[in-house]
Amino acid sequence: MTARDGSAAKPTSPASPKPARRTDPRIAQTQRLVKDATLDLIAEVGFEGTTIELIAERSGVSRTTIYRHWPDPSVLLLDAFTPTAEQEPPPLTGEFEVDLDHYLAHVCERLNDDRFAAALAAQVDKARRDPQYRAAHLDYSVTRNERGVSIFRAGIANGTLRHDLDPERETDLILGYLVFQRLMKYRRLDAAIVDALRNDILARCRRRPGDG
Repeated sequence: MTARDGSAAKPTSPASPKPARRTDPRIAQTQRLVKDATLDLIAEVGFEGTTIELIAERSGVSRTTIYRHWPDPSVLLLDAFTPTAEQEPPPLTGEFEVDLDHYLAHVCERLNDDRFAAALAAQVDKARRDPQYRAAHLDYSVTRNERGVSIFRAGIANGTLRHDLDPERETDLILGYLVFQRLMKYRRLDAAIVDALRNDILARCRRRPGDG
């Protein structure tokens, strides 16, 4: 996908792994250790201080093994932000309110993780200064945001939501608000914030009697 801002092309490696079959548990554990160590280091010392040597030391996984899984280390710097299977929300049900609740809970849980929030702030700075990483990060973000977009698309298709809504814009509004509350206002995303946001979404987006 071409970056929205017309910046340099992204690395040829995929931004987000999409395994075609079940991963060997030992491989999954190795990848989890490496990704956890990478995210730890990004949060602590930023991208420039995060090296394969330090990742190997922190994770206990050899450099050779790390390079075997991530021949391009820049891909690892994106993969580290991808939640594990256990962290992913439940499969979509097609029921807008149910799927919205799961989505909001997932996003808030991730942002309330101090390590993830610190690493995310470092990621924004990295993307600002590095056009190639910015392009890859944008494509990664669009892929990750597809869940929220899909929830709104389904709600429009089944008549729960107004037909004139833009699913991408609505997803951006949710994420923009939550990221601002967490990273700019330094607030924990508690039930009061989530409930107010949810109520606002339903009030604005629900289809009303007489809507075309």
